[in-house]
Amino acid sequence: MQIKWSPQIGGDIYQYQFNQDVMKATQGDAITFFDCSNVKESQTYEPAFPLIEVRREDGELYVTLFQGVTEGDTLPDDWTASKDEPFEVTGAVIQPKAVDQTIPHEDLMDDQLKALQEENETLKDLIQELALMTYDS
Repeated sequence: MQIKWSPQIGGDIYQYQFNQDVMKATQGDAITFFDCSNVKESQTYEPAFPLIEVRREDGELYVTLFQGVTEGDTLPDDWTASKDEPFEVTGAVIQPKAVDQTIPHEDLMDDQLKALQEENETLKDLIQELALMTYDS
């Protein structure tokens, strides 16, 4: 698993543990478990705080994680390999939810093009009416 941090000054500080595709996020007494084994390549997933982004490329899992920092703290800017350490899952597990991509981009663009063409026709009609009003005056 490759990790990238999304720092927020003054935000809650999380402790993270990783074990293959499973992650444990601890903030104070609150513990959240994430199982990313369902993450497929070429699929977009909804954020589930503190998991900002998750994706899979060439079999490798990439996660962007929220991390609170104080003024002057530094976190790596680049992707960093996680260090797996076994832990016990003692609560509910969140699996990233895929974003519904049922509308192909081509169909969306066709709909937008049709709307623009209709708007263009309406504007042509208005211009023609204005021209006739001006001519009649």
